Amino acid sequence: MRGKFPATFPPVFDVLPLGMAAISSPSAIAKPVYGSRLPSMARKSTWLVAMMLSAVVAFARDAAPRFEDYPATGTFKDKPAVLDLKGNPKATLFRTHLRRENSKGPNFAGRYRFARWECGKTCNQFAIVDCKTGKAYFSEDLSYVSWAGWKDEKPGFEFQSGSRLLILRGSRHQDDKTGTFYYEWKDNALKLLRSDLKP
Repeated sequence: MRGKFPATFPPVFDVLPLGMAAISSPSAIAKPVYGSRLPSMARKSTWLVAMMLSAVVAFARDAAPRFEDYPATGTFKDKPAVLDLKGNPKATLFRTHLRRENSKGPNFAGRYRFARWECGKTCNQFAIVDCKTGKAYFSEDLSYVSWAGWKDEKPGFEFQSGSRLLILRGSRHQDDKTGTFYYEWKDNALKLLRSDLKP
């Protein structure tokens, strides 16, 4: 039997903007667009979609940084430059180790060498050497790191040659706060992105 749509049911082209508004801004559905004309089932479905989208956004914001989110801006395949010691007393102090590490080529953020050495059984110091220029950089925020008593994931540093992200599991300096710290290598310095501290 052929009939007509009920007067209270809006055409599909009228409902579509409401769904788009829910996707772009869940708060947009707080105010009824069509009032009582929109069937309760349609209103519930639209609200459910908006809540699901909000949950996805919240999860994405809470997710830890990933290596693929911070790709290296370039690569370096030539012979590493000679270590530059000018005006860099720390590089001079650790020059033997830095030269040895730098000669191996990049292993971090495209063109850099992440060079580390032990300062104790559960302690590391490090520098980041630009294989293209030979300059060595030391982090003021991370003069040394420790992972004494760490029992969860693999402690210490995690990094990749094609990413600017550096992950540290342990504690910084003599800080008693232990956890997982995420850093971005940017403008020849490490920028703290996130700290997941252990209780």
